[in-house]
Amino acid sequence: MAKRKVIDVSINLGYELAAVGRCQGYQEYMSSELAEATLMMNGIREKYNTPWPQPIPLTLDDLIETMDEANVVQGVITGMDYRSKAPWYTKKPYKPMRLYCPSDYVKEVIDKYPKRFKGLAGIDPMRPREDVLDEIKRCMEEWGFAGIKLMPLAGYYPSDKELLYPIYERCVDLDAVVCIESSHTCWYKSRVYSQTPLQIGEIAQDFPELRLHILCGGERTWRHNDAMAVCMNCPNVNMDTSPSLPELWTSYHNCPEEFKMAATLVPDHLMFASEYPLCYPISRGIEGLESIEGVSEEFLNKVFYENAKKFYRFEDID
Repeated sequence: MAKRKVIDVSINLGYELAAVGRCQGYQEYMSSELAEATLMMNGIREKYNTPWPQPIPLTLDDLIETMDEANVVQGVITGMDYRSKAPWYTKKPYKPMRLYCPSDYVKEVIDKYPKRFKGLAGIDPMRPREDVLDEIKRCMEEWGFAGIKLMPLAGYYPSDKELLYPIYERCVDLDAVVCIESSHTCWYKSRVYSQTPLQIGEIAQDFPELRLHILCGGERTWRHNDAMAVCMNCPNVNMDTSPSLPELWTSYHNCPEEFKMAATLVPDHLMFASEYPLCYPISRGIEGLESIEGVSEEFLNKVFYENAKKFYRFEDID
């Protein structure tokens, strides 16, 4: 039996050796205590035999290899920008890390694999507004990106009308997806309410033509229930499964039960996301979700391929 086709809607760039000097903060993050728990579980350090806190010599070839092994035929690669504030900290003594993966680096990867990837530009809405709007326009109109990625844990509220609504208006005009992370609240001194999926519901109702992607599906603090409620009431919103690591199901969320709940409540709104390289190899996340009993093959096909293809408008490739 042939492997099912998969689209992965959250692949993080910036960790590769090729990104050193281009991207900011990623090597520090991989060597920090924050990343250690996850990275030790996902096999990257074992593959390279690099004990913590040594940097991991990750390459783009590693990404393509793990995608091919899992039959991930296409994916969404994401930039990052929260240089204005630093929400990520090492353990005591606290040291801030500002992660930055520029759009031109994302573009280079897309240019190398044009039919395989769509890009999201990392946007810091606290930068000068015209610079932000110009960046979005350039990425969409000149480079063909799929949309933008926001990280509210940097210290802002996604439903802030003064700060964010001009950005959403520009994204509606450009038919751009807005991907909003909804996960790490309270871990890194961010604002407590900054990442609840319920705020994304407010945005969806104010901008019914805007495609909104709840990244990480509301995991950890908010759990998936709020995200599912938003998707049930807002047809323009999808959510994803990241981080798709079976080892984290008990500490992050009760994934098997919530996955079965999604099969009933939001079968057309859930997309597979590995959050690579935090899930490595990607096949581990796929096999973990496939092992959950009580869901149909039809639902699995939607989660792994059909929903993402429709939402991100991927074209079939040979």
